[in-house]
Formats: sequence, C-alpha cells, structure tokens
Amino acid sequence: MDRLTEQAMLRKVDRLIAGAEMAVMEQIADLDKQCVDGHDTVLAERSLRAFAGSLEALREHRRLIVQTIRQIDQGVI
Repeated sequence: MDRLTEQAMLRKVDRLIAGAEMAVMEQIADLDKQCVDGHDTVLAERSLRAFAGSLEALREHRRLIVQTIRQIDQGVI
C-alpha cells in the first residue's frame, strides 16, 4: 500500500459517494411523487433501502481508506 494509490482510491470513492447521494435524493423524490399520485410504493421503498445501503457501504469504505492513509502517514504500515 502506498499513499498515492490510497489517495487515488479516496478520490474515486468520493465521486462514487456523490453519485450515490444523488441516487438516494432522486429516489426519495420519486417515492414522494408516487405517494402523492397514489401509486404502490413497495418497489420504490425497496430501491431506496438498497441505494441507502450502497451509500453506507461506500462511506464505510471511505472511512477505511482515510484510516489507511493515516496509518501510512504515521509509519504504521
């Protein structure tokens, strides 16, 4: 593991997080619209949970990358 590689991974995961946050926001808007229009929202709710789960996994991955960078900086790894 080297710092440059970890920094590149951090930039990539930050882009992925931004996309996942957008997907969650769009899904919430879609879910709200379906509710207002009186449509069944089961699939939209399931999709929202899946998107939110993916976002949480990406945030955890980011946390681990940041932790790795700190360890590199401290000379631990």
